Amino acid sequence: MSELSRHLEDYLRLRRALGFKLEFPGLVLPSLCAYLEAAAAVTVTAELTVAWAGLPRGVQPITWAHRLGAARGFACYLKTIDPATEVPPAGIWPSVTPRPQPCIWADEDIRRLLAAARALRPPLRTCPPA
Repeated sequence: MSELSRHLEDYLRLRRALGFKLEFPGLVLPSLCAYLEAAAAVTVTAELTVAWAGLPRGVQPITWAHRLGAARGFACYLKTIDPATEVPPAGIWPSVTPRPQPCIWADEDIRRLLAAARALRPPLRTCPPA
């Protein structure tokens, strides 16, 4: 086990002891350690961390933002141990999914919908008065 992986275990253990579940970070951060080790990185760099966060292709940008957020938390922890650690910047990818565009019904569309509902057989029931 590498030193980075040991630091990751310590980080997850500490944060979980403080009450954080860290389910997603617990799943993705080991692959960050493996990525950094494969790149022969001596310390965490912003460039490598951002490259790792953006690796899975064909996913929504929010997935990259979540991966980067998990890596930022770990990098902040590591910076207390190793001052050479770089914390990647936030906000590279949007952290929320875009809201769907609302459908605004025209008055005529609403009239046709209500007329079609009235024409249903058997007719729609109304709730009895309370």
